[in-house]
Amino acid sequence: MLEKKWQLLNSESVLDCKWLKVEKNSYKTPAGREIPEYYVEADADSAVIFCITEDDKVLIEEQYRAGLGKVSLDLPGGRIDDGEDASEAIKRELLEETGYEAQNVEFLGKFSKNPARSRNFHYIYFAENVKKVSDPHTDDRDDIKLLQVPLEEIFDYLNDGKIECIGCAAAISLVKNRFN
Repeated sequence: MLEKKWQLLNSESVLDCKWLKVEKNSYKTPAGREIPEYYVEADADSAVIFCITEDDKVLIEEQYRAGLGKVSLDLPGGRIDDGEDASEAIKRELLEETGYEAQNVEFLGKFSKNPARSRNFHYIYFAENVKKVSDPHTDDRDDIKLLQVPLEEIFDYLNDGKIECIGCAAAISLVKNRFN
């Protein structure tokens, strides 16, 4: 594997708000070339969960995604708060967004969101026999519609292009490998 790391010459925050952090960095490559402006997203990591209900349904959220400019189908998940363990974050997100609870979550992997431009990762989890324990607590995001897709159909959602989120696609692929 290539062992040549770029040398960070300077870093300054150009955007730091609740949902997004961006740094303007300058680097020197191992060949000596200087890169004066390279923007990096330095936001928090996120977690996503592929969860199966007691009757073999997969929880999917239908919601508007401003970044895509359209309605998207996603697995439950969200931001990992500063100092929060990823496994606890995904349990919290699952309960907040769906009202379902997972007693045990299994870590499946960690993937870079965009290694060229981003420092954050998607943590991927799996849970079986999740149970409805409350109503969702979505606060200002009351536009989430919870769907229950039969387990045998969810893998077609990925193949048919219905799932566009990279973290969700990774989760579905990892679980598909488990069931094959």
